[in-house]
Amino acid sequence: MKGPLLTIIVVLIIGVIYIINKKRIDKAKDFTKGYDFILQFQKEKYIDLKKDVKANVIGEIQNYGERGYRIKTLFTKEELESLLKETYHLQDDDFTIVKPAGLYIPS
Repeated sequence: MKGPLLTIIVVLIIGVIYIINKKRIDKAKDFTKGYDFILQFQKEKYIDLKKDVKANVIGEIQNYGERGYRIKTLFTKEELESLLKETYHLQDDDFTIVKPAGLYIPS
C-alpha cells in the first residue's frame, strides 16, 4: 500500500510545482509592459543565464558586457532580486541591478 500512496503524493507535489512555475513563466512572457534592467554580476559570482533553463522565468535576457545582462521582465526590481537570491543562492553584494540609463533603482 505504501508504493501507490507514495506515487500519488509525488505526482501531486510535481503537479503543484509545475503549476507554480507555469504561472511564473506566463507572467514573464509578456514583458513589453514590464521593466528594463541591467543585471551585473560580481566577477566571482557570474552565472551564465543564457545557458540556464531556470532563467527562462525571468523574461527576455540579452548579454550586456562581460558579466552582465540586459533584462526585460514583468518582475519588479525587488522581485527580480528575490528570484535571483532564491534560485542561485546569491547575496546582496553578489550582483547589482540598475536602470539602463545607469542610475541605481532605489529599493
